[in-house]
Amino acid sequence: MKKRIVSIVALLAQVCISQHTICSALYEEPDELPITVIIPSYNNELYCKDNLASVFKQHYGNFRVIYINDASTDGTGSLVEQYVHESGMSDRVTIIHNEYNRKALMNIYQAVHLCDDNDLIVVLDGDDQFAHEYVLKKFNRVHADGNIWLSYAQYINWPPMAALQNKIPILGYAAQTPQDIIDAKNYRWCYQWFWSGLRAFRAWCFKCIKIESLIVDAGPCKGKLLPIMYDAAIMWPMMEMGGTHTQFIPDIFLTRTITPLNDFQVSSDDLKKTVRRVLRNQKVYPTLHNRDDAAVVHDRQENRGSAVLLISHSPDHTRHLLDFMHTQTVKKSRSKTPSSSSCCVLCNANTDDAAAYAALAQQYSTATFLGADTKGNNLLSGQLSAYLQSIPENHVVVLSDAIVSELEESFDGLFDANDDFDGMLGEPTTKSVDAPVDSHDALYGSINELERTYAYALYFGLNSDDFAQHSDQPEAQRPFELLNGGLGVWQFKCCTPAHWQEQNVAPVLYRVSDLVKLFKRIPSNSLDQLIDQWKHAAVEPERVGLFYAQ
Repeated sequence: MKKRIVSIVALLAQVCISQHTICSALYEEPDELPITVIIPSYNNELYCKDNLASVFKQHYGNFRVIYINDASTDGTGSLVEQYVHESGMSDRVTIIHNEYNRKALMNIYQAVHLCDDNDLIVVLDGDDQFAHEYVLKKFNRVHADGNIWLSYAQYINWPPMAALQNKIPILGYAAQTPQDIIDAKNYRWCYQWFWSGLRAFRAWCFKCIKIESLIVDAGPCKGKLLPIMYDAAIMWPMMEMGGTHTQFIPDIFLTRTITPLNDFQVSSDDLKKTVRRVLRNQKVYPTLHNRDDAAVVHDRQENRGSAVLLISHSPDHTRHLLDFMHTQTVKKSRSKTPSSSSCCVLCNANTDDAAAYAALAQQYSTATFLGADTKGNNLLSGQLSAYLQSIPENHVVVLSDAIVSELEESFDGLFDANDDFDGMLGEPTTKSVDAPVDSHDALYGSINELERTYAYALYFGLNSDDFAQHSDQPEAQRPFELLNGGLGVWQFKCCTPAHWQEQNVAPVLYRVSDLVKLFKRIPSNSLDQLIDQWKHAAVEPERVGLFYAQ
């Protein structure tokens, strides 16, 4: 009986290979797309060599591998490094060793954001194998003309006896999505799961998934990316966006290994229930008709540099900061002239300080000074909204001149230790959101991070200690995720870090459009009133904030 089952499976695989040979003879192969194979892996020392061997033997030239050793406690990491070296594939393989276990979804999210938008991504679990050596070539055919953004192919469960013992079929569940499900975009509440198997997708499409829709909001994993069901977490949003740009491939592309570490065997019923609730309660993603729709539909803002909004409490302190900013601008500018980046000073133009602010406004003519209308005919918040809608920048950094009084000797030291002003006051830029960022271009990099994560704001005044319940709590247990480059991300409804309300005001990076919406909700006619309402203004609980961990 066992031999018969194995023979049937082997025959199926042989049919797939034969089909490839016949098809190859019928037409010329398309140009090879750049393919990145992402392999999240945990405790796979028994499977890692066969896993990688199935990739290395592909009849495809234009591929690379990102292998994530997810804090394995066995010998996976060293075995992978040794095998990659012995196979002569070191130039194709990037190996990442996590300090703590971050689960598959987090690893995939990180890896995709290391890839170029045009890359075709193939996700292969660390204990599985490509079914034959033509998998990447066949995926390339499907995606070559750019009309298909997402595809998924059939698989087999292996070994056969383990499948039977677990009461699952040898041939996988993957199947064509019914048209009524596609028309209604009813993937999340579908009566059947059709989307197992090996998946390939364009990196740019994956990057349209908002990280806020991937976070657990309850239980021991609160604040972390979903620890299980990563397939649903990435497939449902991309299918909602892709619609007709999705294709099922009935050929067997994957040998899925049944191991004791499979999610369906080790996850508790409570965790499964929580994750399903999170995924099913998400807003349905909008349909994208083409790639250019992505930026418009998701309201991704072009990086044109940042304006500066300076909250002034003291004319003297504001003068010091404006002098410093002017000096930095002249020093950094190639033309040795002040930058044209917008700068607004928000102040209380009361009787005591009115003359001082008037003198500042005359001295710094390129800055805009906004104060309350003493007659109450023009609210301060209204003035600020009008100003923000008039500037060319899409982002604004909010600062407070209170930092001057908080420094013991010289405020120069604050900015010497932080390169944010290097980019803030330089010439405006139109860099791509996902373009590599120079280490000296820190503010432009922060804007890019804000846009790629679709976050609400980036809080420069927070760090990882603000999220710790106690001083020695390990990072792995804190309710945030740490992204590439030391960037932390947390969901507002998952926690309220210390001093968060204070940090709503300064120092923080916002989209101009979000601030305009905010100020329309908090009508204020004095600086103190505006700041108080700003600190306590409600933010959509599902949105996320960013901070630099260190």
